[in-house]
Amino acid sequence: MKNKIKANNLGFSLIEVIVIVAIIITATGFTVGGVTFAYRARSLQAAKIIDSMISQSKINAMSNRKNHLELFYDSDDKQYTCRLIRADGTEYATQHIGNERLDIIAEGTSLKTGKLLTISFNMDTGAIKEFRLDDESKKKSTMIINLNSYTDHVITLYEDTGEHNFE
Repeated sequence: MKNKIKANNLGFSLIEVIVIVAIIITATGFTVGGVTFAYRARSLQAAKIIDSMISQSKINAMSNRKNHLELFYDSDDKQYTCRLIRADGTEYATQHIGNERLDIIAEGTSLKTGKLLTISFNMDTGAIKEFRLDDESKKKSTMIINLNSYTDHVITLYEDTGEHNFE
């Protein structure tokens, strides 16, 4: 008796292939959506930390405690750091606010380029006394800090009043 091979055993049907591709696309969509949500949450958290550190620096300045805020990217640790510095140079508050996936841009300049952002406030009025990227003093009616990580959060500072908000 001869062995006969069935003629219909040629592989997957078109319906089976479509179902498998649909499952893969759905699983990929959920994964990408979850990762994007996590990055957006981290960017929002970083914006809130920077905003609160700006508030703390302004409150301290108006309470006659001379200080300034520094925001920078440490290329060795691959971390953004925001810290408050007293007039005598001692650091009294430090927050790590994000890693290399976050990009903080102050007045069009990425802090990943090694720039140090310094902000200080006037003791009497609360207005911005200094908004400086390294040795470049920036004087405008508004100063903008962008946080990019799949989404944009913008912190806007107003020079005359020292007011700030983020979106």
